[in-house]
Amino acid sequence: MVPIRAVSEALGAEVTWDNSTRSVKITDNNKVIDNDITNNETNKIALLKLYTKIASHYYHLGELNDQIVNTSRELYLATSYHTTFARKLLDSVSSNLEEVNKSYESLKEANQQLIDEANRAGININDTNDILLKYNKAINQHKVRIYSLNNSNFNYNNPGNYSFTVTGKEGSDAAQKAFDGYKRFYDLIQNLLADAYTE
Repeated sequence: MVPIRAVSEALGAEVTWDNSTRSVKITDNNKVIDNDITNNETNKIALLKLYTKIASHYYHLGELNDQIVNTSRELYLATSYHTTFARKLLDSVSSNLEEVNKSYESLKEANQQLIDEANRAGININDTNDILLKYNKAINQHKVRIYSLNNSNFNYNNPGNYSFTVTGKEGSDAAQKAFDGYKRFYDLIQNLLADAYTE
């Protein structure tokens, strides 16, 4: 992730922490920079702040894929051992999946707000909806499979045709989109910094 203090100070702005609102305040030439960018405003500090938020969001979307992949592996392992151990693994997977779902819900809640903020600046990041949709499918598929294993006479010693690499191609596509989004905005941040040093 890109530290907002370092990049803002590199552009000559002052960064302070407001504990009462638990937020960062960036001041450039005695002007407090707002999150909103309207009327094609070219304020580089405001744009830098937005790019940083977007890059961080894509980064966290990539991290969510890692969580889902780890859950897939654990779920697969739960079918590879004798029943008692498999049941313990399955309990662990269920608990981990709850954490994955919390991460998903948190990112989903922040996503639309960030899309709206980006849209006001003329930036399209609607692909984040597609990333979240693919992850949601994987999470729901995990839930169904865990439910099936807990409520059936599943043979843990012979899983047969069960496949628990849930994320598969869709998950890989979503992870690649998250990486591409992060790199896109990381590069934009670097370009802004390069411009600042040459001015």
